[in-house]
Amino acid sequence: EGGVISAEELLERAWDENADPFTNAVRITVSALRKRLGEPWIIATVPGVGYRIETVPGPRDGDADRG
Repeated sequence: EGGVISAEELLERAWDENADPFTNAVRITVSALRKRLGEPWIIATVPGVGYRIETVPGPRDGDADRG
């Protein structure tokens, strides 16, 4: 599994360097990414720390039916 990255670090790396550190842009973007990627959720929230990309063992839902 991947390492944990803080919301502050994501904000610094992905948004303008002058972005408001109190913005909820990271939370909103992570939520939108989760919805687009679907289940199983591969972006995990690590409470009090940040976010982590998790590896997904096995096929995603619905993939097993495809030949």
